[in-house]
Amino acid sequence: MSSSSPPTGPHFLALPDLAARPAGGAVLWANDDLFAEKENLIKPGPAVHRPATFGHKGQVYDGWETRRRRGVTGDAHDSAIVRLGVPAVVRGVVVDTAWFTGNYPPQISIEAAYVADYPSIEELAAHQAMLAAIKTPLWLAAA
Repeated sequence: MSSSSPPTGPHFLALPDLAARPAGGAVLWANDDLFAEKENLIKPGPAVHRPATFGHKGQVYDGWETRRRRGVTGDAHDSAIVRLGVPAVVRGVVVDTAWFTGNYPPQISIEAAYVADYPSIEELAAHQAMLAAIKTPLWLAAA
């Protein structure tokens, strides 16, 4: 089978959500969550737009929202670490930017690594050499 062949088996949305809290998933770290908490990354269900609803950080958002970064340096992007509930092969990732009009990134990068047990953030950083990155333009991911 070539790399351009369609995947076999069920569509990934029909598979269990291993990042969900009931499955043991968690958002361990994010470099920034100034406007909306990183834990929103694994909230189940579609995002809901509720205009004029304010909390302690300003407008309430269902997604993870950070300060805007526009640079080209290595630190000019946002990142988060999400732990899956169990070891698995990732078949798909949902990135919903429905309510982020004009302020979403042009592409995303998903990096994955198998690390045994429940390591600290510092221990995870030491495993960076094991990461496999896939960059996907958002317009392609939405197709």
